[in-house]
Formats: sequence, C-alpha cells, structure tokens
Amino acid sequence: MHHARRLLCSAFFWGIFLLPSQVVRAAFVADDLQLELRADAVVTGNHILMSDLTGVASANKQLKDAVESMRVGNAPRVGHVERYTRAELEQQVRSRLIPYSGKIEWSGANAIKVRSAGQILSGDKLSEEIKEIVKSELKAKYASVELNPSSPLADVELPVGEVSWKLRPIDVDHLFSLLPVWVDVSVNKQPYRAVTVSFLLKLKTNVYVAHRDLLVGTVVVAEDFEAKLEDVSDIAQEVVPIADVEMPARVKKAVKKGQILMRDQLSQRGMVFRGDSVKLMLTDGGLMIETRAIAEQDGNVGQLVKVKPETSDAAVTALIVAPGVVKVEGM
Repeated sequence: MHHARRLLCSAFFWGIFLLPSQVVRAAFVADDLQLELRADAVVTGNHILMSDLTGVASANKQLKDAVESMRVGNAPRVGHVERYTRAELEQQVRSRLIPYSGKIEWSGANAIKVRSAGQILSGDKLSEEIKEIVKSELKAKYASVELNPSSPLADVELPVGEVSWKLRPIDVDHLFSLLPVWVDVSVNKQPYRAVTVSFLLKLKTNVYVAHRDLLVGTVVVAEDFEAKLEDVSDIAQEVVPIADVEMPARVKKAVKKGQILMRDQLSQRGMVFRGDSVKLMLTDGGLMIETRAIAEQDGNVGQLVKVKPETSDAAVTALIVAPGVVKVEGM
C-alpha cells in the first residue's frame, strides 16, 4: 500500500511539472535501457536534456525517444559547472517511468560535468558605448563633459543568444567626480545579469564668480560677478549655472571674493528680508490705505511676517503678497 501511494504521488508530481512528452506511460514497464554516460557536456539551451548527457539505446524506440527528451535540470550559468552521477540520473529516469521495473545498463563515466556554451561581451566595447551615451546625456546640461573609466571593465560571459543591454537612469542633479553607471544585460530579451561601469567625471559649466565680498542681505546684479567656465565636478548639485540666476537677487549667505556662486547663497525670488522697506497695504472692506513699513522677519510670498509701519511703533502681522509688498486686512 505504501509503495502504491508513493507511485501515485510521483505520478501526480511529474504530471504537473513535466511536459507531456516527458511523462512515460506504463507500456514501457519492463523494457530495458542502455545508458552511456559522457564525462563532459556543453549545452546551448536553457535546459539540460538526458540526451545532452547520455547515449540512450533501447529496443523500444518510443521509450528511447521519451528518455532522450527528459529534462534533467536548468542549464548552469556561464562559467559554472553542474555535476550529475549515474545514481542521480537513474533516479530521475525511474521516477518518470510510471511505473518502471526494466533494467538500466550503464556504461561510460561514473559522473558528468555540464557547462553552458557561452559568448563574450567585450568589456572595452561596452564601456566605450556607455561612455558616449552618458556623455551625450550630460552635455544637455553642462558646457563640457569628460568621462574616463576609473578601471577597465572585465569581459562579460553570457549564454549563446541575442545580447542587448540597457542603462539604468542617471540622476543628473546629483553628480560627483566618480560616477557609477548600472547596466542591465539581457540574452534573447531575458534579463541575465547587471554590470557596473564607473567613470571619472569632469564637468564644466558657466557660473558666476564674485568680484568682491558680498554680505548677507546685499542686493546683487550681474555686474557683481564674473562669468567663467569652471570645473564643478564635485559641486555640480550645489552650483547655480548662469542660466538659472535671476538678477537682481538678494544674498542669503555671504559670498567671498573669487567664490563660485552656490544655490543656497541667493534668496528665493519674492523673498522679503528683515530690515527691508516694503509697501504695506491696509484694507478694511472697500477701503485701502497704502504706506511703507520695515520688515522685522524674513519670509516668502504667501507667508506671514511682522512689519512695523513707518507711522507707528507697534508691529503688525502682514501677508507677503508679492516681492516687497505686504497686506493687512480688517484694519
């Protein structure tokens, strides 16, 4: 009873997970097999078949064909080796011949080493092609781009098939002098592996360099700077290109003479600073009065700040509605 239950479970398992051609029927229950095991095998597909490993002979051609087409396992990754013994292969054969009591005669090697046929993707060629793509992408943002591999890329071993690869997105807003680039490599449109190519990056762009020391709160114009083409490789995410600067502007952090202007050193457009003289609009229903006031806090459009009207010693809370303009309602 136990033996019958084991056979039934085996039949159920292989009926689900094997192709119809791999399930051998009871008509072969007593036919003999002769299997000659090779010492080495190289497979070209995604799977290892029994015919890749052994020479199969039998008086029953249908049995012979069925055993040859049995799938033994997945092909190993290129550069790796799988090993199968006679005992392991015989167990696979008997578990798939449902039931099988025939004799299996072995000859040849006691075990076999299986490798996958492969091809080489040139590391130098891949690195050069990636370099040109990345360079083209960065040139849209920087005036000058230099890229050189930080170290040679090793050749990539791949299975036989059509090779394709795709770059993962590069965060062009957060770059440093060492740039790693990830590449996904596929064979026959199936992802196979990822490789990393690292480049030494040198970026130049047109920036503002201060003619003089600029203190916090100073209103600056283009004439306060010299436009220069500078290496920004290690500060690319912090520097503000000339094209992004709107003048006049207000200094938010002190800038020293000869220093490249950074993003966090200029105020946002529309900011009001403490000490600024601003236009104060006082409204009450349909009545509006305009006067001047001094800002007592920093703020941006849409924020509330304290201001002191020129005609009063008491500060009021006002809404910044535009650069240099604040408003108080219900006065």
